Amino acid sequence: MLKINLEMEMKENQVVVFVVPSKNYRTALEEIVGAATKIHNMICYLSLNKSYTTLTKEFKGEGIDTKKILSLFSFKLLLSQFSAVTGASSRVTTTCGCS
Repeated sequence: MLKINLEMEMKENQVVVFVVPSKNYRTALEEIVGAATKIHNMICYLSLNKSYTTLTKEFKGEGIDTKKILSLFSFKLLLSQFSAVTGASSRVTTTCGCS
């Protein structure tokens, strides 16, 4: 589905950032994380919109080895923990116009 060579990009660059349209998000996510876990012994994954539990379930359902994901980190979880500790409300605002 993706128009780039994932393996080549991940082998040649230390950090790779993908911006994916929402209509292709799930398929692209599975391709990207699946390729990364095949190429590397460990990866770090940061989610801005899904919980740890949801991501783990989805990745395992697609046959992705979640033991190779060093940090399956959810930004939503971070915000909720920040709110719990500080008592402050948290809100994410998107200004990039990506969809």
